[in-house]
Amino acid sequence: MIRTLLIDDEPLFLKASKPFLEKDRELSCETCESSAAALELLACRDFDVIVSDYDMPGMDGITLLKRVRETDADLPFIILTGRGREEVVIEALNNGADFYLQKSTEPRTLYAELTSMIRHAVDRRRAREALRTSEENFRLALQHSPTVFFHQDRDLNYTWVVNPHPAFIHENTAGKTDFDLFLPDEAAALTAIKRRVLETGTGTREIVRITADGAVS
Repeated sequence: MIRTLLIDDEPLFLKASKPFLEKDRELSCETCESSAAALELLACRDFDVIVSDYDMPGMDGITLLKRVRETDADLPFIILTGRGREEVVIEALNNGADFYLQKSTEPRTLYAELTSMIRHAVDRRRAREALRTSEENFRLALQHSPTVFFHQDRDLNYTWVVNPHPAFIHENTAGKTDFDLFLPDEAAALTAIKRRVLETGTGTREIVRITADGAVS
């Protein structure tokens, strides 16, 4: 179920919008008539997406967006308004709005587009959350292994290291290469192997001796 909070200072618009949106059986819609009321709801209830009018008395939709972003940088937020001023669109997007939709005189088109935006924004957030969870589980699994795991980009700069060997690789390796960490001849040997794998696309298993504190390991 996609829990939607719809904010607009026009009661008739809210009354008409709720049943239109809930025609999608996976979408539930809670409504309120001001940004202040929305903040009270958000303080005690969880929502998957916010759809807010822009031009409202007291606190407009952009100000509400800024308040929401202070506590949740990732909650999907859609600005829905009758105004099509370019500066409003730019301000909304610059402050973290996912989408901007101008109100239409044809309800069927408006709600079809809005439902699509809601689904897309929520799916995108859920995908990001799933990826973060997957990456965290991956790192936790690696941390319980005695093996050093690392990642380098195609220029062979280190991006992250798990279980770093204290004699060779430390936590602050981001942006460094083998030549920053090992003796020149040893770094050259490592780099040559990695370059060959990148160029051929074929994996390999080779042993390279590395010197640490005067001893070969």
